[in-house]
Amino acid sequence: MAKLLYLRRLARWGEFCAFGLGQRGTLNHIAVADILWLKRMALRLPGLASLAPLQDMPEPTALDQPLCADFAALTDLRASLDDVIVNLSKALSQEDLQAPFEYTSTKGIRSKKRLGEVLLHFFNHQTHHRGQVTTLFSQLGIDVGATDLIVLIPNQP
Repeated sequence: MAKLLYLRRLARWGEFCAFGLGQRGTLNHIAVADILWLKRMALRLPGLASLAPLQDMPEPTALDQPLCADFAALTDLRASLDDVIVNLSKALSQEDLQAPFEYTSTKGIRSKKRLGEVLLHFFNHQTHHRGQVTTLFSQLGIDVGATDLIVLIPNQP
């Protein structure tokens, strides 16, 4: 029900923009970047079952390539990507995080960095853009709930 109300509000009010992208464009961009990074990891870390769901996903060719026809499909894609990310996080060891990770950017620049540092960028990218979308939704009067991590972390007994 909440998802339906959210979709109706967006349809009624339209989109606000941040850096030229509206809510859907920004959420789509996060998904595109996630797929690109996760596919790079799948290529360099073969055998990780957590990355298997990416095999059937086409690789985006541009950072603004539309992936879904509507918010409902984008929401489903986000949920599937989040499952992959959670499972990947559980599967990686400290040794994996310290290992060198080679990749080529969308601009063709080859790099070699520690996987743990690449993952810091991966999560920071999401955080940056999710913050933008949170602001845009707030401007539409949509309550996004608690956004302070400390509120979401359970208290210890």
